[in-house]
Amino acid sequence: MKKLTLILLLSVVSFTAKSAHLVGGEITYQCVGNNNYIITLKVYRDCNSSGAQFDPQAKIGIFNGNNVKLQDVFVNLGPIIQLPTTVANPCLIVPPNVCTEMATYTTTVNLPPAIGGYHITYQRCCRNGTITNIPNPGTWGNTYTISIPSMDNNCNSAPAYVSNPPIILCMNDSLYINSSATESDGDSLFYELCDPLHGGSQNDPAPNAFPPPYSSVPFGPGYSATNPLNANPAIQINPVTGIITGKPNQVGQFVFAICVSEYRNGVLLSTTRRDYQFNVTNCMSNVSTQILPQSSNCSGRTVSFANQTINGSNFHWDFGDANTSSDTSNQQNPSYTYNDTGTYIVKLIVNRGWPCTDSSEIEVKVYYPVVSKYQWSGDQCFDAQNIQFYPDANLSGNASYFWYFGNNANVTQSTDSLPPPVSFNAPGTYYVTLQVTDFGCTDIYGDSITIYERPNASFFVEDQVGCAPFTVEFADSSKGSTAITYVWDFGDGTTSNDPSPIHTYVNPGTYAVSLLVYTETGCIDSSIYELPGNITVNPSPQSGFTINPQEVSIYEPRVEVITNPLKPGENGILLMGDGLQYNNQSSVLHLYSDTGNFDVKYVVINQYNCTDTVVKRVRVKPETNIFVPNAFTPNGDGLNEVFIPEISGALEYEFVIFNRWGGEVFRTYNPNEGWNGNDFNTGANSPDGVYTFVINVKDLNQEFITKKGTIQLLR
Repeated sequence: MKKLTLILLLSVVSFTAKSAHLVGGEITYQCVGNNNYIITLKVYRDCNSSGAQFDPQAKIGIFNGNNVKLQDVFVNLGPIIQLPTTVANPCLIVPPNVCTEMATYTTTVNLPPAIGGYHITYQRCCRNGTITNIPNPGTWGNTYTISIPSMDNNCNSAPAYVSNPPIILCMNDSLYINSSATESDGDSLFYELCDPLHGGSQNDPAPNAFPPPYSSVPFGPGYSATNPLNANPAIQINPVTGIITGKPNQVGQFVFAICVSEYRNGVLLSTTRRDYQFNVTNCMSNVSTQILPQSSNCSGRTVSFANQTINGSNFHWDFGDANTSSDTSNQQNPSYTYNDTGTYIVKLIVNRGWPCTDSSEIEVKVYYPVVSKYQWSGDQCFDAQNIQFYPDANLSGNASYFWYFGNNANVTQSTDSLPPPVSFNAPGTYYVTLQVTDFGCTDIYGDSITIYERPNASFFVEDQVGCAPFTVEFADSSKGSTAITYVWDFGDGTTSNDPSPIHTYVNPGTYAVSLLVYTETGCIDSSIYELPGNITVNPSPQSGFTINPQEVSIYEPRVEVITNPLKPGENGILLMGDGLQYNNQSSVLHLYSDTGNFDVKYVVINQYNCTDTVVKRVRVKPETNIFVPNAFTPNGDGLNEVFIPEISGALEYEFVIFNRWGGEVFRTYNPNEGWNGNDFNTGANSPDGVYTFVINVKDLNQEFITKKGTIQLLR
């Protein structure tokens, strides 16, 4: 292997260090009507070459049938692509630094039909100096030419090759190179190996186009156009299909040419010549076959295979199933379903029939999946426990077990199929796993188990003694790990299912209270709690009294209160609302000293310190007083100068004076402002005489009072 690799690398170094210049080319045309032809020139060069770069403009010469140049067409450089370095033979490792570029030049020219037709030519120096089959290869140039038929009234198009030529050929490898062409006019095509043409030598390196005829590049001894390279069997081309076959048997670079000619009714119209260079190199097997190793298949009778082959092109699997003859596949990564479980030898053959075939075998053990599950039985109440775990799977007698119960269990782990009874050290949820291995297959199953506390009934109340009606709040303090159902019995014939109910005892008495709680999941149990002592409900007294009257005037603020008779052991307290009270009085006369609203309360207390209170309201109404003088003397002597009424108990006030003709001379809303005898107190003196007044008042009882009269003005 190392020797072959060295030969390959030396071959590559030889190609890249000495190669320079062009690799080949071809020229075609397509008629698009009106005597217009699209000319396409393809030029191939070595990417690693330091010389013969693609011309920015290709100089294409057009000659008539007498080989006289009609014109030079300068065509700009078109797209450049790098040809792929792939080869058909999967045995070949493509050498590094082998690279070929192809440039395309395209232009359209108008060429009317002419006797003798036209010749279209491109010439360029130079060929590689390392070519094997021609003498002094660096001295020979390249001519790519094609002809348009004489008087081309039918608008002929030349044949064009379908695919690009290969870069690398493999020594001692059978060739199958597709060099076929397409032809749009329906003409007959004929393929042959032909002479490459010389032109543009070292003495004339610049692009130029000389007229026909063109000389062939001479072949060295033992080589010719039809025998361009060393091969056994010899290189040949199928004249109908254009397929090149043969088996090269010498490393080197070989110039050759392929001609495809088109005929119409037996008349030659044109020939497309591809001038190219074969690179023949040593090939070494680059195929490595490997199947992903697997000790056991634990997913049933269907097995998927992972192909880890390097550089394989075709695959043949034999799954080793002796019970059938259809246990093969040509897929890269197949799946196969065996008829039964067992041990099988699986073989993979890669590139079967190629020189570089390889194979690999593995042993596959096919088993049904192992299912690891378990069940358990026992009491989930913390104080009972002793849980028994047991497998719930179809396993062989050789299966191994590994139980893990955790550090909170009395049995941390076990390898027995039936482990000892398990108890956990506190209520809670615990995850238990079981790992099972059977026939080399392993599965792990885990699930949770919860250990619960037993339910425990409990409650408390703030007060257990009260007066009827007695409302009691019961505060639940029961405990349980799962949902609790409550059943309260209040001792008075009523029940409740609320966790913390509020209950009112209407009738006096002594009542025993109990709470029953129970669970229906987890630790299923019940508990009952009875209140220490009983709920005692004492009778309440009944208060009542009358007031006559409930509304009085401040001028006569006296009321009479008569209370309901007291029962033995009861005391009555009468609160008059003005700070005075009377105890155990059946009748009271009370005098209020001020106006206002007074809440009279009668509180009755019995021997159980139970009370009852009745409240009634007494209103002492205020009275409004209005005093109006009948005359005043605004003469400046300082006596009786202002006329002003005296008002008490008014919420709102209006005072208006009119003269004898009804004209208004004074108005005020201020009870402290009087009339000084002038018009509105600031104008001219009003004359002596009688004036009329009107007083409007809203009193403290929200009632309106109007007082009218006359006044004598004397100066």
